[in-house]
Amino acid sequence: METQAAIVVALLAAFFSAGFGIIIVLILRYMDAERKKLNLAIGAQLGFTREYLEERLDQVNQSLALNSDLWMDANHLIVEAQGINAKISNTKRRNLVEARTPAKFFSRLGIDPSHIESKPHQVFVLMPFIKTYNDLWLTISETCKAKLWTVTRSDDEISDGNFLSKIVTRILESGVVICDISTRNPNVYYELGIAHTLNKYVILTARQEAITGVPVDLTAKDIILYKDLPDLRHKLGDALVVARQILLGTKAVSNS
Repeated sequence: METQAAIVVALLAAFFSAGFGIIIVLILRYMDAERKKLNLAIGAQLGFTREYLEERLDQVNQSLALNSDLWMDANHLIVEAQGINAKISNTKRRNLVEARTPAKFFSRLGIDPSHIESKPHQVFVLMPFIKTYNDLWLTISETCKAKLWTVTRSDDEISDGNFLSKIVTRILESGVVICDISTRNPNVYYELGIAHTLNKYVILTARQEAITGVPVDLTAKDIILYKDLPDLRHKLGDALVVARQILLGTKAVSNS
């Protein structure tokens, strides 16, 4: 009798022990699921905060270029470089790229330029990624496609890995680089510097609506100043036609 009682007690102990273990496991799983939900919520909130701050910074940057003097102060080096870049012939451009290939820079990024496929009809666009510029991106991409160019920007396909390496690769393989300098975005400026260093064919665009008294000689620097998006569509379309003619060697340009 005592043996049977002992067995019953042992079975009950085992049952409650197993039940308690299952409860502990369920509690731990619940806590893990809640922790993941919290992390996702925090990540989403940080994403919204970052987007808000980027938009606010963009507004501040715009306010720092409300007249021609302020705008030129912010962009004078880019304007000068674009003026020089615009005078390079297509043949000379290719020779300069070959002569000035920054091997160490490419090596650090894990890039071998000789293995990069040239895509002369591809346009790579440099611009901020915040929602404020969605309509601008749509206008540029539609204009490029209408003129029979393929078009991409760095956030289209680049989601992980070496971001800079992939951006430099896109710049190298593209025939034309379009860069909007309507705001002081450090990433855009850095990428533009790389494009100029690699002697890529660069088309600069900038909003004219926020700049009063724009210097007349800017039009001689191959910079498209647009009043609104329809104006940009028209002017950029013409610039892309010229770019195709130059890159295909059907239009002479100054070598000075």
